[in-house]
Amino acid sequence: MSPLVWDLAHIGSQEELWLVRDVGGREPLRPEIDGLYDAFQHTRASRVQLPLLTPAETRRYVAEVREKALEALEHSPLRGRRLEEHAFAFGMIVQHEQQHDETMLATHQLRAGSPVLHAEPPPAVPVGGPPRLSRPRYSSRPARSAWAPRPSRGRWTTSARRTRWSCPRS
Repeated sequence: MSPLVWDLAHIGSQEELWLVRDVGGREPLRPEIDGLYDAFQHTRASRVQLPLLTPAETRRYVAEVREKALEALEHSPLRGRRLEEHAFAFGMIVQHEQQHDETMLATHQLRAGSPVLHAEPPPAVPVGGPPRLSRPRYSSRPARSAWAPRPSRGRWTTSARRTRWSCPRS
């Protein structure tokens, strides 16, 4: 398996290439690391020897990339170019990140030894048990894909800090 920090920086690198540079038309944030996080240039076994960013550097890099990618989303017409049509590049990057989330989880599950991640214990269950969730309301309207165009004259929107997709209704 790859070092976890490689996977995280690779996610950011791909998001930068596709969304920040290609969709957003911005200059590279860290061009010197492009080859370092290219999965085609380095086998999983060889990634341990690479001069990878530290975990703190990786987190800063990924945060900066995400901020620039959200700016690209805000300014994209989501039509015209095939890469942007129906938010294609954004959906592709989300799927890519989810694939690596699974890979990183598998890395943790396959690992032997004492835990490397530490977190506060989860909160205690309140007296009377966990809160009950209300029954979902069902609609007669057919379900839509998250990336399908919406029947609206509005445009896809996102908040600068949230990645929830929504489309204003006309």
